Amino acid sequence: MTTPSPSPPNTELLRFSILGTIVTWDSFGRWLRIGERNFWLHPSVSVAGLAPGVRVTASGYQDDLSIRWIVTDINLAGEIPW
Repeated sequence: MTTPSPSPPNTELLRFSILGTIVTWDSFGRWLRIGERNFWLHPSVSVAGLAPGVRVTASGYQDDLSIRWIVTDINLAGEIPW
């Protein structure tokens, strides 16, 4: 399920990694909620297998302009990303 994506242009961006269960998944808006936080998926990230109740690991960065948390890599828990 790992989809390589380009690195964000600014190397000083706040980066994150999170392990948790998807609470809400909006395939049309390409955003999901893990715990109390919303995350938006970068266009290059695959959405296969995403659904509420699925445990995932996600990583990415916080966008400077929108302040959104952008996921650049997501894996179903238990999958090895390499």
